[in-house]
Amino acid sequence: MSLDGSRGHSSSTEDREQNVGNKLKYLKNFDLTNGMCEILPNLYLGGLRDVTDVNQIAKNKIEYVLTILDMKIEFTFQKNMVVKRIRIPDSPSENISTFFSEAIQYIHEARIRGASVAVHCLAGVSRSATIVTAYLITVCGLTFFNALSFVSSKRPAVNPNFGFRMQLAKYEKTPASHERQRLRELFTPAVFDRQWQLDRIATRAKLVFSYLTVFVLN
Repeated sequence: MSLDGSRGHSSSTEDREQNVGNKLKYLKNFDLTNGMCEILPNLYLGGLRDVTDVNQIAKNKIEYVLTILDMKIEFTFQKNMVVKRIRIPDSPSENISTFFSEAIQYIHEARIRGASVAVHCLAGVSRSATIVTAYLITVCGLTFFNALSFVSSKRPAVNPNFGFRMQLAKYEKTPASHERQRLRELFTPAVFDRQWQLDRIATRAKLVFSYLTVFVLN
């Protein structure tokens, strides 16, 4: 099953296609991490190579995939996999925040159902990391700094480009609280708050440990 929510940049050039092709060839011979990383229970972050690895998909029981790429690449997911696609380049000038609401709702719906969802871009470093950080800001009530720190603690390679970081910082100010309230009404307060409590416990424990580690080292 595929839910193709493709939106975004429509101007693709031969140079861009060639560039993506070169990156794909590079990734085939390079392990960025030890695979997709679990950020929260039932939420994974990785690259294209990870979500096309049948062993990782089976091991992590992935049922939902959120694909964030700037062009359509033909690859086959597992049968009955639910897939949503967002098309956007990894460029500081791109407005990735316009996709936050639909992406966050998609991720949260999967997790509320008890299903595992994998969010990926090409390498699992910038675009997908930005979406996952926005998700944590929204559903966990974390600041931009704490959300990105938490994601980085789970996947050290993450490095959203400067433009995306600025959008996340702006999103934290007001839009995130509005989105949080919208989701709370959509999924009902009881369901949303139950998941919120679980995620807050998970993020708080890791952040406290990180702060203590920095304090001791300094």
